[in-house]
Amino acid sequence: MPANNGKRKPRASRLDRMEAILEQMGERGQRTDKRLDRLSEREPRLDERIQATQSVELLSRDLREFRNTTKLTFEDTLESIKRFENIAVIHERRLSRLEDAG
Repeated sequence: MPANNGKRKPRASRLDRMEAILEQMGERGQRTDKRLDRLSEREPRLDERIQATQSVELLSRDLREFRNTTKLTFEDTLESIKRFENIAVIHERRLSRLEDAG
C-alpha cells in the first residue's frame, strides 16, 4: 500500500503541476537567455572601459617615473652647480692671494 494511507492524488493534477513547473523553467530559461544577450551587448563597452582604465594606470605610472627622473636630474644638476660654485670660490681666493703676493 502507498505511504499516504491509500489516498492517491489524481494524475491529472500531478501532470498539471509538472507542466506548470516546466513552463516556469522555460520562462526562466528565456529570461536567462535575454540576460546573456544583454551581457554580450555590454561586453565590448566593458572591454573599452577596461582598456581605458589600463591606459590611465599606465599614464599615471609613466608620470610618476618621469617626476622621479626629473627630480633626480634636477638634484644632480643642482649638486653640480654647487660644486662649480665651490671651485669658483676656491680659484677666486687663490687668484686674490696671488695678486696680493705679487
